[in-house]
Amino acid sequence: MSRRGPYFTTLVHLGHIYSQPYPQYSKVSRRTEDGKIVLSVGGWYEVSFRPESGRLQVVGISYRMREGH
Repeated sequence: MSRRGPYFTTLVHLGHIYSQPYPQYSKVSRRTEDGKIVLSVGGWYEVSFRPESGRLQVVGISYRMREGH
């Protein structure tokens, strides 16, 4: 795995946001949508999982925060 590119940058930023010791960054909430489990991380990211062969498979990561806000 290469440690560069947009996917790597997204995962590093998601980890950075989640590691902040303040609820506005690190609070995680969960909902179910269209057969997927969607985790919201501090309102910044949504990570979608779909059950597949007895495991959860990541099927999407969305950045929800507008830059500069």
